[in-house]
Amino acid sequence: MAATPEYLQTMVGRLPEGSIWRVIAIGRANLRLAAIGLALGGDARARLEDVLYLGELRLGNLPQVERAVRLARDLDLEIATVEQTERLLALPAPRPTCARRARTDRTSVVGPPRPCGSP
Repeated sequence: MAATPEYLQTMVGRLPEGSIWRVIAIGRANLRLAAIGLALGGDARARLEDVLYLGELRLGNLPQVERAVRLARDLDLEIATVEQTERLLALPAPRPTCARRARTDRTSVVGPPRPCGSP
């Protein structure tokens, strides 16, 4: 499907009342469609893959997060906190985890999450 405002508006018009949705577009169309999606009542998403398009890999996804926040604020929209988002999406509470570190000859490696206090 082409990343156009017309297709986006058509898709949004077919959503059930009260749906939670967001635009997922990669590359050049991302900013324009994210702005239109916010204006139509959708959510914004900041993705690391768009860092490659913007050429700001060294900054991680911070530029995308800041850009999404600016878009929402420019449209007079409220920015949800992590806690509000978890409640809105009915996500389970996160379990506390500790990072396991292993030394190698040049660097430390962070292992998978594990419950705090376990070996």
